[in-house]
Amino acid sequence: MCTREEREGILWEFHRSGLGVPEACRLLPLFPTRTNLYRWLRMVEAGEFAATEIPDRAARMLCAHGEGS
Repeated sequence: MCTREEREGILWEFHRSGLGVPEACRLLPLFPTRTNLYRWLRMVEAGEFAATEIPDRAARMLCAHGEGS
């Protein structure tokens, strides 16, 4: 499971990538499943959290590809 900080970092990286959800989940390292990424994007739209950069995110990630909720 990802921490809130990790989720926000993933969302920041997603927006920065310019990729669509399926491509980002397939191509970018340490990305969640499409289902989770879509859920997180809805949470951002609802104002529950924001996309923010995390320095050295890849080195600090606790969640593995496909995990998180």
